[in-house]
Amino acid sequence: MAKTKKVTKKVEAETTKKQGKLVPNIKIVPHTFKTGTTILNISCKIPDFVNFLKNNAVVGRDGCSWVNMKGIPSSNGGYTVILNDYFHDAQQLADQVFSEDFELESRKQENKVS
Repeated sequence: MAKTKKVTKKVEAETTKKQGKLVPNIKIVPHTFKTGTTILNISCKIPDFVNFLKNNAVVGRDGCSWVNMKGIPSSNGGYTVILNDYFHDAQQLADQVFSEDFELESRKQENKVS
């Protein structure tokens, strides 16, 4: 069991280092009933969570705002929640890059003319 905790701590530390942002003041703790059913109790501090959502929202193709998060097993038996910033809307990402490139080229042209 001790080895599992070490591995979990290492994965947790490496994942938060590599992939990012911890979601502030959110706690996920599993609870297993006598019947064997496990549920996840999730609690968060509302002001911090709302600000996090506002600051990390991505607008999808459908026009809705989304925030993706991951629960990574932590050494205390619960989960550490981090932002999953993988952007899977390839068309929107391509449009953003094209738009930024176009704006950059336009500024270059304006500077040449001026």
